[in-house]
Amino acid sequence: MSEITDLRLLNKQKNEILKIVNKNNLSPKYFTWQNIEYSTGNSLGMVSEYICSKIYFKEGYYFTFNFDGFSYNPVYSPGEGKRTESFSVRSWSGLINTFNNWLENLKHEVDEPDLWVNLDKYKPTIGVDFDGDGEEKFSYEDVQNIKTQLDYIKNRLNESFALNETHNKHVDNQLEYLIETAKHQNIRDWRNIAIATFINIAATLTISSDKMPLYWQIISDGFKQVRHLLGI
Repeated sequence: MSEITDLRLLNKQKNEILKIVNKNNLSPKYFTWQNIEYSTGNSLGMVSEYICSKIYFKEGYYFTFNFDGFSYNPVYSPGEGKRTESFSVRSWSGLINTFNNWLENLKHEVDEPDLWVNLDKYKPTIGVDFDGDGEEKFSYEDVQNIKTQLDYIKNRLNESFALNETHNKHVDNQLEYLIETAKHQNIRDWRNIAIATFINIAATLTISSDKMPLYWQIISDGFKQVRHLLGI
């Protein structure tokens, strides 16, 4: 049996990782370390075994500091737009850049709500049912009226839920999307887009169940002036 080479991170390197985690506004208490064994072979059939460091995040995501003695070949999850990813670098500084990118992907993934799981939680609690007929399109004046009501909704949401900068940006983007789609969608399709958009906003703001009636009351109040356009 061949001897296992110890290629785990040094304490100095692990301390550098800790500083990077703190710098990215992530709590170190949600990370745990583990050792993982690797083996590699060459064309002569010789196999060498080594042990490396691996760090886990609380949701089951991880970053493996796979070092074979010559280069780093980390495997990590989540990757950029994929479940897992691997990347080969020669230097420790290159590995640090990869680790920083992983932390960015990690933050985006864990902050992203699962709208499918939470769909029932964020459904309307009062009369904002947008179902019905509506093959015709909005006029220019209709779109301007809708924009005014969406501005009202945005202001009420900010007053009621004290939105932070990230939430404000998300609400702005979503409501701007509704304004743009109102210019070319028929009324029925736009109603369906609108309800999905407001569910998305509620999920992103992670509004608690006890505050959901207030949220949907704001949406309902915002559309009182244009209900005749929506058929609701």
